[in-house]
Amino acid sequence: MKSSFYIIIYLNIYTAFLFNMNAQNLHLKFKAQDPISQSTIDSLNLKTTFNNYLNLKEEADTLHHYLESIGIIENEMRSLKKKNDSTYVVFYHLGSKYKSIQLFYSEKDFSKRELLQVSKKVTDTYFILPFNAIETSIDKLNVLKTKNGNVFARIKLENITKKRNSLFADVKLLKGDSRNNIIVGSNNEIANGVNNASVFGTYGIATRSGETVFGGGGFNGLGKGYAQSSTFMLTGTTTDATPTSLFVNGDPNTTIIARDISTYIAYKFEIIALRTGGTHAGSIGDRSFLQLQGINDRTVKNESISTITKTGTV
Repeated sequence: MKSSFYIIIYLNIYTAFLFNMNAQNLHLKFKAQDPISQSTIDSLNLKTTFNNYLNLKEEADTLHHYLESIGIIENEMRSLKKKNDSTYVVFYHLGSKYKSIQLFYSEKDFSKRELLQVSKKVTDTYFILPFNAIETSIDKLNVLKTKNGNVFARIKLENITKKRNSLFADVKLLKGDSRNNIIVGSNNEIANGVNNASVFGTYGIATRSGETVFGGGGFNGLGKGYAQSSTFMLTGTTTDATPTSLFVNGDPNTTIIARDISTYIAYKFEIIALRTGGTHAGSIGDRSFLQLQGINDRTVKNESISTITKTGTV
């Protein structure tokens, strides 16, 4: 037991002694595979002098993440070697530099008004961000979504592909956990973050809180949502003849029922109007029941409205 005890003490002292002997400045040189890549690294003004090896290695590793942030996403640290007692050389392979990313989006997740706050180029299906602005732009979109009531909103990039000096990806809005939902049938879905929804039948998908969906099958293999009916409740209050946006299923932050522009939608609104006060002609309690129905394609709607019954001047 004595010999073991003394061996441990000896090793600890020996290690400390070596540490003190090596307490000198260490230098790090960055090397790349070609002159263009080398000039890119040289322009970064990286730290090259360190008090110890751990800090030196951390700087060598950090370069990988920094290069990613400026669009050189295929960079790779190939080696870190000791040249002499005080100098180390790290070799990097850089690869192509990507200048921008084209992000495809759904109008169900983002409005053009929101996207124009982070991008100068926004179309009906995609928007473009400079590569060095991706992180700050996505953070800003997250903030916009949480301010609009999606407290658990989270934005994710999927299906990333590369072409020449540009990147392409799908941008998705993850709305958080879903609660208080009912699904009856097969191959149905309730989107992430949607609450208090119900889906019945097959191949139905609910994308809005409070929605009731009856799925009518996969429509010849196209998938969920291509043959279904959805029921919503729209509510609102007005004091004059000004057009008034109605809340979808009671959500004050949702006044639009977004749809896929490639689909045809038939709709029927059953409208109840009730006078609750005011000084205009008519009496409290005046009411009417109307029906609005129609069909939409991408740009044209055909619709009609009729009064089922009414009392008073509403």
